[in-house]
Amino acid sequence: MKSLTLFVLMLAGATFAADSGHIKGTIADPMGVPIPRALIVVRRDTAGHMERAHELDPLKLEALVRTDFAGAFDIELVPGFYDVFVSSPAFDPQCKKVRVFREKSVEFSPRLALSGAVTDEIGFKIEAAPEPKRSN
Repeated sequence: MKSLTLFVLMLAGATFAADSGHIKGTIADPMGVPIPRALIVVRRDTAGHMERAHELDPLKLEALVRTDFAGAFDIELVPGFYDVFVSSPAFDPQCKKVRVFREKSVEFSPRLALSGAVTDEIGFKIEAAPEPKRSN
């Protein structure tokens, strides 16, 4: 009985892995510098799907992850449409609808803009570096 249970669990895990896809990418600031520990919230959009939302495993409908220290992330999900929300302190959040396909990776690498509300409050602004002076 124990080996049958183990076999069924292994088969279920293999089925999910074969039927899943990925959303992956790198979150960066306006100049392309990666943002470590950015928060990524993913929620399945079940509108218009043939399957009924109550028949899906709730654990496969949502994800909450943080980027690594290089600003990268990779989330495994069942195929479908997802709302992907990205935020990090001092940056304006971004949200996008993304479609995940079976056995494929979808790239989502937004550049988050600095929040005007935060930069106005603390007086911090990023400006282009001045041109170096040339000596003749």
